[in-house]
Amino acid sequence: MFKINKVLTLCFALFVLSGIGLAQNAASVYVVHGIPGTDLGAEVDPALPVDVQVNGSLCALQGFTFGTIAGPLSLPAGTYSLEIKPANTEIPCSAETLLSASATVEAGKNYSIVAHLTAAGAPTITPFLNDVSRTGGAARVIAHHTANAPAVDITLARNQAPRSPSATLKNVENGDQASPVFQPGNWQLTIAAAGGSPVVVDRAPLQFRPFKAYLVYAVGSLDNETFELLLKEIDTARR
Repeated sequence: MFKINKVLTLCFALFVLSGIGLAQNAASVYVVHGIPGTDLGAEVDPALPVDVQVNGSLCALQGFTFGTIAGPLSLPAGTYSLEIKPANTEIPCSAETLLSASATVEAGKNYSIVAHLTAAGAPTITPFLNDVSRTGGAARVIAHHTANAPAVDITLARNQAPRSPSATLKNVENGDQASPVFQPGNWQLTIAAAGGSPVVVDRAPLQFRPFKAYLVYAVGSLDNETFELLLKEIDTARR
């Protein structure tokens, strides 16, 4: 449990800090819980809920669970002390502290903090800078490989016709991110092991709107059949 809670400490801290204060030049943060409890042991709750205590007194987050994307959170720059505890529905934040740590956030940026599994299945945390710059009306896909899986090829195709527009991001490894730009409309997402086989996600439909970015997180584990995609639509800059 030490490693698990070390990972979740930094991730969940960013969520609870949204209630502490705001600043004009704050960071915009999306926090992703991408670790299924099932992948940590048969006895662990698949949702892996936790309580988070901030600065020793504020029980700021209760029962944050797997598959949740929190945000956008406007966080002033600073460093905060945190304690991660097993979720307690009767008396939140009353359980024994599993790990104490601190988290620092930087103003003026838009990013994701993802608690996830490495390619080898170990819990980890990875920060990603989200490119939300102007696209001239196009849509941007910000894809994150944060699953217990080998390197993958990610393909986006307009439709199944042979000459339809498509783009493939090849050999994307765990912890990597890519941010291609596409025209608005209906697209299909395919994810396969690097080289094209086996196919993990087969032509999943996606609809892109102008001036939007789509945060896509591959999380969970292929081996344990907990793999899934988490999706969040956000705005890009207009100028």
